[in-house]
Amino acid sequence: MSKYFSISWVDNPVGPVAFGPENSKLNFELTEELVGCNKLPFDLIIKKVSQLKDSVEESDDLSDLNTIWEDYLPNNIGFALMSDRLKAIVDLHLTGQEDIDWINCKVWANATFKIYYILRFNRKLDVLDIENTKYIPNSNRILKPCYSLLKVNFYNVFHEELSDNLWQINIFIIISEKLKKDIQKGKLTGIEFGKVTVI
Repeated sequence: MSKYFSISWVDNPVGPVAFGPENSKLNFELTEELVGCNKLPFDLIIKKVSQLKDSVEESDDLSDLNTIWEDYLPNNIGFALMSDRLKAIVDLHLTGQEDIDWINCKVWANATFKIYYILRFNRKLDVLDIENTKYIPNSNRILKPCYSLLKVNFYNVFHEELSDNLWQINIFIIISEKLKKDIQKGKLTGIEFGKVTVI
């Protein structure tokens, strides 16, 4: 049986995080504004973020970070922000059924920049196994999703089941085992994998 995995940022106590301008909107607030756009209308800047016991500390000093340019770069807006390398591997695995495109984004660190890419789904994918998905009692809110192999078998990348327009640009992405293996083989950084239920 095919296996699928969620991807997430590596939870480092100290690491790089890309920040939008002060008071910038979050991913779900930007979705409508980005329709038809293939370039983010503002730049992101990498800062060092340290998770302390009772707080979080931000610093512009990146000198003691082992890696600044993570392939899957954490950010404060909620984008699936991917490097050239990660985008290239994802592109190689697309079946053509996922209906995704990319939004270019300029990311700065130490007075230099790199182009990163934000993954965007252009249609909501029907992927749930409704019968085996667990819901909060007396609601349609999902407690534990279960995905249908018959439905996801057409995709190497798909989004989690999310309401409203949250599925379009988000960090809740699921990938096939083939794609996971190529990411691991390429030694891409900043990515953790989690198990998802597929029946």
